[in-house]
Amino acid sequence: MSDARRNSKPIIPDSWSPRGKAILLDFGSLAVLAFITRQILEIILNESGVQDTSYYFFGWTAVVYGLFLNKDMLHGMSIGKTIAGFRVIVLKTGDTASPLRCLVRNLFLILGPVELVVLLYSENRRIGDFVAGTTLVSSGVSAQSGKVNYAEVVLACLVSFALIYVVAYFFG
Repeated sequence: MSDARRNSKPIIPDSWSPRGKAILLDFGSLAVLAFITRQILEIILNESGVQDTSYYFFGWTAVVYGLFLNKDMLHGMSIGKTIAGFRVIVLKTGDTASPLRCLVRNLFLILGPVELVVLLYSENRRIGDFVAGTTLVSSGVSAQSGKVNYAEVVLACLVSFALIYVVAYFFG
């Protein structure tokens, strides 16, 4: 092993909890997705000569935030949760949380710091978990992956896009 590799530090410190790593990976992957897609959209709009780009960027924003709200919709796992080995389940049944339940859970991410404080004092459940009746477990713990209900995935995406549109319309 080379000296550089032996002396290099991991991007995410080992002292971080696995859940902290999952959160960082989720936000990091969203940031990369948002940056790349925004650059592509900007290039396309500049090349096509579109003058009023506000509608296009509003649509882009709705899609990016909609995807973030639905980050756990496939088997109750986001990119970060998949890498860190977690899954969102229904607390009462132990089944994998549905896409709509995950959407309800993630709507409370808007509370940001409040969610983190609650998470620290509530045995690994945040406000969204309490409202949606979910919890986070290791992906191998009593969670059935089952088949993905694509109709519910599409419905969750449409609901999130509609919510973002309404919020942006009244507050944007």
